[in-house]
Amino acid sequence: MNQRALTNKSLGIIIATVFVGMIGMAYAAVPLYRMFCGATGYNGTVTQADGSPHPLGQRMMHVTFDANVGPGLDWSFAPETASVEVRTGQVKTVYYKFTNNSDRTETARAVDNVAPLRAGQYAVKIQCFCDTFHTLKPHQTVELPVVFYLSRRLEASREMQGVKAVTFSYTLYENKGRALNG
Repeated sequence: MNQRALTNKSLGIIIATVFVGMIGMAYAAVPLYRMFCGATGYNGTVTQADGSPHPLGQRMMHVTFDANVGPGLDWSFAPETASVEVRTGQVKTVYYKFTNNSDRTETARAVDNVAPLRAGQYAVKIQCFCDTFHTLKPHQTVELPVVFYLSRRLEASREMQGVKAVTFSYTLYENKGRALNG
């Protein structure tokens, strides 16, 4: 092979490698972004924890709960408690009621968010119905919990000093072809 053919072959291999790498990064971008948001609370994403913190903090916060149903899903979805008062570090459990109003079995999953967005890094979920898919038979109703706390780190945050209330918002979306979880 002459030098030009070797150069063209090397260039082709480099371009193919870059192309495959770009496709791989495109597929990895969404899961990596979700992991980043979950770990940092970025963009109002609630972080995950295995248990409760100790001791309790001093600051009281008003937490409200919101529920929305995405298009194409004939379900009712609402918190059983509209709001609670919670001390930082205090674990709370709130139940949401899900009802499949349709005449067919459907599967859905809730996506969570916190407002104001800057509160996301301090909102910690221990257990949440939003972590799994839920399949309900026609006209079936279930009650599922969200167990959470607001981190004591919130007390030292300058950006959270004037914030007295936090909203946990969930939007339920249809997911076809998933098995019952939860």
